[in-house]
Amino acid sequence: MSETKPLVSVIIPAYNMQDYVIRCIDSVTAQTYPNLEILVVDDGSKDNTAALMDAAAEKDARIKCIHKKNGGLSSARNAGLDVMQGEYYVFVDADDWLKEDGIERLTKVQMAEPEALVTAESIHATENEKGELSYSKRTDGGEASETLMTATEARLDLTVGKYDLQSVCHKIFVAAKTGSFRFDEKVRQGEDRPYMYQCLLQYEKVHYLPEAVSYYYIRSESLSHAPLTMRWMQPIEGLDKMIAMEPEAAVAQAYRKYRYEQILLYIGAYISRNSNDEAFYHALRKLAKEGLAEYKKSNITKKDAMAADIYANWPSWLIRAYLNARGKKL
Repeated sequence: MSETKPLVSVIIPAYNMQDYVIRCIDSVTAQTYPNLEILVVDDGSKDNTAALMDAAAEKDARIKCIHKKNGGLSSARNAGLDVMQGEYYVFVDADDWLKEDGIERLTKVQMAEPEALVTAESIHATENEKGELSYSKRTDGGEASETLMTATEARLDLTVGKYDLQSVCHKIFVAAKTGSFRFDEKVRQGEDRPYMYQCLLQYEKVHYLPEAVSYYYIRSESLSHAPLTMRWMQPIEGLDKMIAMEPEAAVAQAYRKYRYEQILLYIGAYISRNSNDEAFYHALRKLAKEGLAEYKKSNITKKDAMAADIYANWPSWLIRAYLNARGKKL
């Protein structure tokens, strides 16, 4: 008689995903790892998402549908966390999908290394205006081989991005360690990183697998450069909390440097995308001026220091001219 494998809860938040949610659900029900609890959370969808979920649940007893008022991605994920029964849990966004053996590969490593958080890669699936998909590797942090790192090294990667630890997807979590944690439902931008940070504080090490276990779907409209608004202050506020909590001085310093660089990036993006939330822009400029002297004392190049001066002190029309001269669209 074969031993029953641990239950893995798969949490799928869905809002207005009628064109994608069945592809996602089908990829989960087709997993080679059978002992799954599939929690699909309808976050108050206004399209046919809820009906499609319910129909899928009638065909597979492992699927449990949760219907709630719209509260955002964090709220939908929390609704799944509130009811999950699994020893392990996995997040999959409703427009993404899993490779057939994705959960099996994550679970196998996790069971062999109970003190590690296990993370893998995803393949970017980009859709053009004709609806055609093309596939590519993630290039944010460059190529990386299979790596076993300390938790401190992993927390540092929340700024570097080599191992894509800023996302909660394509990872497996141990419920006994982090299942009581919840996403901050007030945060609508950059909600993954604060959750990942508190999780990483609970682990001794992180095991990174370079092989992809999922597909990260990028719709054509997602490629547009939307204007920036005050909600983009939330990732900065999240970094402030991480700096206050971080036990290692070197990591906290790396967070401070990264925070400042994000402020500069947002200033450039705000201007290049023709945003019009003046309160947000002035708040960014205030932070840029306040942190400029400390940033220049960090290990940066003369070019970086000059760029910081430009973004912190030049008027917006001159920054726009600077970006145009560089041909830079943020």
